[in-house]
Amino acid sequence: MIETVKKVIITRDRDKAAPLMAALEPYSVLSYAVPVTKTVFDISKTIPEDLNEYNCVAFTSAVAVEALSKILNKSGLNLKRGLKIFAVGSSTAAAAENAFGKPDLAPEKSDAGSLATGIIEKMGDPRTIKAFWPCGVDALPDFREILAEAGADITRWECYRTEALDSERIRSELQALSPWDLVFFAAPSAVKAFSDAWEDRSGFVPVAIGPTTQRALESAGYDNVITSKGTTVIKCAGAIVDALRLKAWS
Repeated sequence: MIETVKKVIITRDRDKAAPLMAALEPYSVLSYAVPVTKTVFDISKTIPEDLNEYNCVAFTSAVAVEALSKILNKSGLNLKRGLKIFAVGSSTAAAAENAFGKPDLAPEKSDAGSLATGIIEKMGDPRTIKAFWPCGVDALPDFREILAEAGADITRWECYRTEALDSERIRSELQALSPWDLVFFAAPSAVKAFSDAWEDRSGFVPVAIGPTTQRALESAGYDNVITSKGTTVIKCAGAIVDALRLKAWS
C-alpha cells in the first residue's frame, strides 16, 4: 500500500486503460485515462496475392494484429494453415492467439530486436525465413533490419497509422488534472503526442511499457525513466506502484 494517495495519468483511451486502472485501485492510486493518440486502420489495404508464399507472420504490436484481422475479415480471407505466428510481448501474443491461434514464439521482452533474434533462433537458417510483417506507418526499421542482415526475406506491410490528437485538447485535459505524480506511456507515438502538448518534463515520474518507449522518452528529454519488466497489466501496475513508492521516499 502507498501511504498517500497518488495521481497517475495513463496516456490511452479509457477502454484500453481500464484494466490497468482497475489493477491500481488497491494501492491508493487515482488513475486517469488521457488519450493522446488515435489509431487509423487502412481497411482499404489489399492483402498481397502471394500471402500464402510466406512461412511466418510477425507482429510487433497488438494493433497490427487487429489491423490484419480487420483487413482479412473484410476480404473474406484467412491465414494459411501451418503459417508460423510470432509476436512480441504478452499483450501482442494474447491478441494474436485470440485472432489467429497460439503464437509459435512470443518473447516476453517487448522490443522488436528481441523478436527478430528469437525468430532467427527458432527458424534455424535465416535464409529460409520468408516473413510477412504487418505494421504501422511509423514502425521503427530495426526489426526488419536485423532479419534482413541475417539473410531473411521480410516484407514490411503498413496497414495502420497512429495520429496525435489535438494538442490543445490534450493540454486542456492535463491542466484540469495537474499536478500529477506519474505518467504511463505505452508507445513512442504517445510520448511524442504528450510532449508536444505538455512541454514541462519535470515534477512527475515517466513510466514506459517497454524499452522502445523508454528510448523515446529519453530522446524526448525525460529523466529517470522507469521501464516495466513486461507488458502485462500486472507487470505495468507493479512498475507504476514501485515508481510511486520510490518517488515518495525520494
